[in-house]
Amino acid sequence: MEDSRFDLIPGSESLVSVAEFEGKPMLKVAPEALSILAENAFREVEYKLRPAHNAKVAAILSDPEASENDRFVALSLLRNAAVASKCRLPLCQDTGTAIIYGWKGQQVWTGGGDAAALSEGVKRVFAMEPFRYSQNAPLSTYKEVNTGNNLPAQIELEAVDGMEYCFLCVAKGGGSANKTQLFQETRAILSPEKLVPFLSDKIKTLGTSACPPYHIAIVIGGTSAEMNLKTAKLASCGYYDGLPSFQAAADFPSENCATLGNIRGRGPRLAVGGVRAADILRGDVRCYETTELAFRDTELEAILLKEARKSGIGAQFGGVALAHDIRVIRLPRHGASCPIGLAVSCSADRNIKCRIDSCGVWLERLDSNPERLIPAGTETASKGVEINLDRPMAEILADLRKYPVGTRLSLTGTIILARDIAHARIAERLDKGGEMPAYLKEHPVLYAGPTKTPEGLPCGSIGPTTAGRMDSYVERFQSLGGSLVMIAKGQRSAQVAESCKRYGGFYLGITGGTAALFASENVESLECLEFPELGMEAVWQIRVKSLPAFILIDDKGYI
Repeated sequence: MEDSRFDLIPGSESLVSVAEFEGKPMLKVAPEALSILAENAFREVEYKLRPAHNAKVAAILSDPEASENDRFVALSLLRNAAVASKCRLPLCQDTGTAIIYGWKGQQVWTGGGDAAALSEGVKRVFAMEPFRYSQNAPLSTYKEVNTGNNLPAQIELEAVDGMEYCFLCVAKGGGSANKTQLFQETRAILSPEKLVPFLSDKIKTLGTSACPPYHIAIVIGGTSAEMNLKTAKLASCGYYDGLPSFQAAADFPSENCATLGNIRGRGPRLAVGGVRAADILRGDVRCYETTELAFRDTELEAILLKEARKSGIGAQFGGVALAHDIRVIRLPRHGASCPIGLAVSCSADRNIKCRIDSCGVWLERLDSNPERLIPAGTETASKGVEINLDRPMAEILADLRKYPVGTRLSLTGTIILARDIAHARIAERLDKGGEMPAYLKEHPVLYAGPTKTPEGLPCGSIGPTTAGRMDSYVERFQSLGGSLVMIAKGQRSAQVAESCKRYGGFYLGITGGTAALFASENVESLECLEFPELGMEAVWQIRVKSLPAFILIDDKGYI
């Protein structure tokens, strides 16, 4: 994890004090300190990214092997970061699950209720800011209701040494979370001839639906499946970047675990026990009193990154920029199992380090000036083929038939927004003998749901959700004249391509990860058409201007 600068939250010094217990200093932390930490951390991370992440996006612009589409996506992501950094429109429409990892020094006293105080901060910021409520609570096994405050948060707290309380706060969207995968393998996979092609194939299956370029983490081993996956998630945030490299670990004198465990200073402790909280924030996770051994295989990382570039998937629309980086971590394992975990952090790489010490509450300083990375003269996007959507559907389809798959478009006119629950509601209506809504017959449908609308703007942040989740509805809807032009992100199934061929439909892709830019430059109006009780999952109608899109599936079934 990169070296970071931290800023003190003004006034937070009054929420901490130092006392003494059995001759040792103790940091006393008021519950409100935890609440303002969570509140401010998620406010920052929903609008801003790390400078190092933005620099990696900018590097695509000068990559000689990058495709024109790679550069288009990278420039769009930088422009999105610039818009979001003004703190009116969040980076992504999926403002995510609030995840808080905490490491509490043994000399920190709060009086209990830490999770409740942190949750209060999450609740506050999601109520005050134009963020989206994404959490659904079950009323029964089959029925759910949105909680209306984005709780519950996922909060995991551990005890460590020291007199600081350190945190990693992560806003995790559903798209990247859904790409987390676990493969229960055996010792047989542990050879270059088998492991490299295995991992290369798994990386290719990530596709584009979670908004690349990605930070990819692969974890091989682990004393349990759950440890493996948690390590993968933290590694995708850069949390374990301080592990020794494979080259440093290669001079161990023996493969015998007992011998390795006695080599002091070589084995970082993944459980973090015995590590000072301050070391975590500096990325120094080495432990000098442990038998838990782990390392990063930087050689394998380089091999897999090369394979990812060769895949041709690129930054969403073909090219080399599928991943910014790949981290491979090797852990100890039980002899009868070899779990392999895969996790990604998407183009909205939203995580922030925080700490509480005797001076108050500190937040990592994120990037407030992404504009510096945008080349002069590229502040606005060049346009593709102009398509007027305010015409009968037959005319829109006839226009799209003129162009091959891969053509870049510029869409202007009326679009319907409908996501998972709206599709399910419409399908239920059809099951009961109802009709396909006219709005799905007359207009293109974009799989999306906006955040809350900030004052003075036509719409909150809005961007495409993963298209594949709606695949099961396509054939039925198109057979009834609906969803003939679909807009979203990510790949579709062969069944969708076949349906488009049969019914003359099209699937258009738009750039994922640019929700703030979409709202600020392309949306002119927004109104709710149906199911208002569903909030962001309702059916909405928007009017757009010059929305960039690509033809990904045409009416001949070509992908």
